[in-house]
Amino acid sequence: MPEMKKYAALLALVSLVVIVPLSADAAILKGGDDLYVTIPIEDDLYIGGAQVIVREKIDGDLLIAAGDVKVHGNTTEDLLVAAGNATLYGDVGDDLRLAAGNVNIGAQIQDDVFIAAGSAKFDRLSHIVGDARISARDVVLDGHIEGNVTIQANEVVITGVIDGIVEIEASEVLIDGVLHSSSTIISDRIIIERNGLFNADLTYWNEAGVRDFGYAIQNGSARFDPELAPRSSRFKPWSFQERLLGPIGRFITSISFGSFFILLFALITRTFFHEAARTLEERPKFCIFRGITYFIVTPIIFIILLMTIVGIPVALLMASSYAFSLYFARPLSSLVLARVLEQHYKKKWSDWIFAAVGIGVFALLKFLSYIPYIGWIITIVVVSGAYGALLKTKFEKFLEIR
Repeated sequence: MPEMKKYAALLALVSLVVIVPLSADAAILKGGDDLYVTIPIEDDLYIGGAQVIVREKIDGDLLIAAGDVKVHGNTTEDLLVAAGNATLYGDVGDDLRLAAGNVNIGAQIQDDVFIAAGSAKFDRLSHIVGDARISARDVVLDGHIEGNVTIQANEVVITGVIDGIVEIEASEVLIDGVLHSSSTIISDRIIIERNGLFNADLTYWNEAGVRDFGYAIQNGSARFDPELAPRSSRFKPWSFQERLLGPIGRFITSISFGSFFILLFALITRTFFHEAARTLEERPKFCIFRGITYFIVTPIIFIILLMTIVGIPVALLMASSYAFSLYFARPLSSLVLARVLEQHYKKKWSDWIFAAVGIGVFALLKFLSYIPYIGWIITIVVVSGAYGALLKTKFEKFLEIR
């Protein structure tokens, strides 16, 4: 699937799933206890169950949520898996995104791989054309990765070949394979076996300090960098300035990101926030109640859908929408409150002034969130009211379209 099509579809789902039931016309949805795909599917497939086994080709995206997953058929587009245990031997034509307890992969992935797991094992049949980003307790790489590799884990074992740049942070790293590009390894313990080779520069930190890698360094050099040490291992305590600048730095970063989205929303909308602000002024208690209900009830519906098995694909999309709404809660609420101020004082602001006021309100809400209890309560009430107004406005527009 082309990237623009993929992101447009994701944005559409995030925008609609809050108030519109998912239509099954765009893809095939299946649910049950034990599901077997034994015929080729020429469409996207969303499937959920206690156990899912895919034996045939999927000509499109494949999304699976199950306790136990085995994929032996090829997928021409993206493969997304959420499972307790996942075994993948069918090739993937685009990205692989996977969250599971235990993962075994022996397939060819034509693009990037994103994995969050308890343990992740790539056997010698595995071949990743793109980049790999892996976060797991234990990682074993015994295949071939052409792109860059980033790993965060407890234990890492590399017995295969990696062509791209390697970045590893783990408690223990064992190298018995070949790394062709520059590598950075941060680990308490680094073990190099007889077949372990670095064909480029190695920058490292380990508890033992400077060490001799001998013939393992073929075409480059090994450099110990003490600055790579995890902070917990440094003996120097944080100074008062470091303790102060940490929260300030996070506050400034948050304001910067929030300002970008506020400016974007302010420039691409015309009447939407006007109507939400008018609703909030006219019915503040109703908006607050509706907003609080949304934030409390949505996770309950999500859990119920997960329990029904057949509703898992809808639940996953709902979770994405809910996460989206939580992430943008303060920026969107700030714009509603900015319009409330504009209407209350009978002003006619330009888009730029509107955005500037929104950023100021956002900074105030962010500051209040640092104040225990009183600040938290004020933030919850204000954001719930603004979101209640937004949901009511959005629903009314949906009814007008229908």
